[in-house]
Amino acid sequence: MDWSEIISKLDYPISIDTDQLSMMGNLLEESIWKRGDILKRGSSTTRSILFVSAGLMQVFVRRKDETAEKQHRVTLALLKEGDFCILPHSRGHFIEAFSDAHTFIMAIDDREQANMEGIGLSRFLIEVSAVYQERMLEQQISLGTKTVNERYQDLIQKFGSGIHHIPNYCLASYLCISPKHFGRLKSAFLRR
Repeated sequence: MDWSEIISKLDYPISIDTDQLSMMGNLLEESIWKRGDILKRGSSTTRSILFVSAGLMQVFVRRKDETAEKQHRVTLALLKEGDFCILPHSRGHFIEAFSDAHTFIMAIDDREQANMEGIGLSRFLIEVSAVYQERMLEQQISLGTKTVNERYQDLIQKFGSGIHHIPNYCLASYLCISPKHFGRLKSAFLRR
């Protein structure tokens, strides 16, 4: 699959011509994933964007639970085909595949960004960042305005039958509820 096909699959309107797309494609790191694969990415000063062209993925960090003296996963993003995510660069994070998947990571440092100005890379990054910020804002607003049931229903609509491939603890973390609470929520939905 080439870069223009990936862009066409993204849930994001883009106005870059094919020559620009092919030049930007040189900045991509392609990965083929098997279910259960996990990639640890350390801290980085580059701006990185994960594009999912096939499969189900999550981006998570590990947080230390001071009261239990152990680490637990915090799901930052749940992604399906056509989704993208700006990866955190201030700390290490992990990317995990819930199914066989195909991804591209675009990592650009400031020097490369200046060199790529002529192909519209800066405009592309600004547009992608704006769309991503808007989605994160919507997610934050839904935490305050929607019930857990409504947020779970939104996830079911987004992922369809693929939601069954996502572990319960990841869904619970993403919904900001305990795994025990999520178990009760899922049972209630299954009884409907």
